[in-house]
Amino acid sequence: MILSVATTFAQSSAYEVGTWKGFRSSAATFTFDDGCATQFTYAVPLFDKYKYTASFYPVISWGPNWSNFQSLVNKGHEVGSHSVNHGQTMPDSEISSSKNTIDQNISGQVCNTITYPNCNEPSESELAKYYIGGRICDGQVMGSTPSNYFRIGSVICGNTGSCNSASAFQNQMQSAINKKGWVVFLIHEVENGSEYSPTATSAIEGALSFASQNDSKVWVCTFRDAILYSKERNAAKITELTNTATEITMKITDDLANDPYK
Repeated sequence: MILSVATTFAQSSAYEVGTWKGFRSSAATFTFDDGCATQFTYAVPLFDKYKYTASFYPVISWGPNWSNFQSLVNKGHEVGSHSVNHGQTMPDSEISSSKNTIDQNISGQVCNTITYPNCNEPSESELAKYYIGGRICDGQVMGSTPSNYFRIGSVICGNTGSCNSASAFQNQMQSAINKKGWVVFLIHEVENGSEYSPTATSAIEGALSFASQNDSKVWVCTFRDAILYSKERNAAKITELTNTATEITMKITDDLANDPYK
């Protein structure tokens, strides 16, 4: 992850790490659960149109089309874990096995984020062995640093949630801008279908259009990238190496593990 760092040429330089990439005021992440076919039919073309990336979470036992999910990763999207069987609460065994199955079938990424079926967090000590963060469903726009990376809040979208129109998406993103925070959207079905809580294509496009018009303020990114940026921003240590009238060089380090699973 590349942090955004600013400085001024001065005798005693002050350095700032951007709250979000590109010194944007906020971050917005679109997460898609269950691997619904309409996500590929309606949502993915919109993300292609606006050149944004999202995070997708299939259920292993529901027979995901791995070729389709590989194509998402090839475009820069993320594929993460959403359990093997989508039980009421994910058992410990599925925390690792769902990840392992994705890693065996998808190349070009590491599966290291997770969304919990029914928003019920499983064993946190077990989660921490395999993932860098996980998502719950508290309906809140978060600040720039989650208090617990395994309980990252999200806003439920569609006809069972509070975010079901373009204006609702835009209001949530504006709230994130105002508080320099991070909004995570939880989406299942797109358009009408037999799956859970359909969200209109027009609502998603309204959100992406708003983000495009406010690109200097909103960083649309995957769940993984927002987590990594937040952690690295908070752990970054900047050491000035040289400071002349025309050039400053610096070194940025952190004490985070380099293990991609953590």
